[in-house]
Amino acid sequence: MGTHLSPSPVLFAAVQRVIMAIPVVVYLILVSPRSFKHLLHRFPAFVTISVFEIVAFICFLKSLETLLVSYAIAAKRSNVLLSVIVGRVVFK
Repeated sequence: MGTHLSPSPVLFAAVQRVIMAIPVVVYLILVSPRSFKHLLHRFPAFVTISVFEIVAFICFLKSLETLLVSYAIAAKRSNVLLSVIVGRVVFK
């Protein structure tokens, strides 16, 4: 996994998220440039969700060092359920 080759899990998580965001931003610019208004309107909510997601991702990367992989994957899958629940509450 890439996290073992990077200097820190935080750096790996940050670089991975930036690389994943680039195609989405380009797509939004090409298809719907007005959608950025919605991002700015709900910016505090997006930042809060992003912080929790990054913390969960870093915890997952650290858990791979100490747990069996099957337990770490189960914890990561429960993170998806938590994200859906929080998204439902925020975007209700």
